[in-house]
Amino acid sequence: MLLGRPNEGAVYRQRAGERTDGYGETVADDWTNPVEKRLRGASLQTRARSEDDDALGAALSTDRVLHVPGRADLAESDRIRVGTKIYRVDGEVVHYKSLAGQSFTSAAIVRERREDQAR
Repeated sequence: MLLGRPNEGAVYRQRAGERTDGYGETVADDWTNPVEKRLRGASLQTRARSEDDDALGAALSTDRVLHVPGRADLAESDRIRVGTKIYRVDGEVVHYKSLAGQSFTSAAIVRERREDQAR
């Protein structure tokens, strides 16, 4: 399956760390220091690009599909890091088997970048 780009680098899953909220409960929503795990063999496939103008300036959005061999530990609340780019999982994570019997995990991911912040 030739979906990845050789120059993209390693793909990491980021999961929010745990913190104690104001009620003394442990919640997993601390993105200041996320827990990372490398997704070996992962590849990204570009699905769509779109531009949108709003009150804050033009935004460029890139939708991609993440494919990971095997049954990867990936959740809808996770983020994906490739180099310095951060994506968020956009929708359901799907586990399936190919016609050849190999299992894969796939998810749509999206990266949003404001053009006025990138300068």
